[in-house]
Amino acid sequence: MSAALNVFDPNKFMKVSDWIKREFVPGSGPNPRVIRRRIDLGELNGFYDSGGTYIRSDQRCFQSAAVNDEVNELIKESM
Repeated sequence: MSAALNVFDPNKFMKVSDWIKREFVPGSGPNPRVIRRRIDLGELNGFYDSGGTYIRSDQRCFQSAAVNDEVNELIKESM
């Protein structure tokens, strides 16, 4: 039996378009430029380059990058 992919692994990144589909009701998601701006401001964990924009797979909508890191640290410590 193969192990299931953990989409909330903090070391994994996903395309912003896929993240928007996961986090928002169809048609209600932000423009990818908004996501880039929030990455620049440190509000979201992600990066962008000539290949596209990527966001950490465990990043949740409306949860700051700092809170996200704290939650992951608490989970890690509890294991």
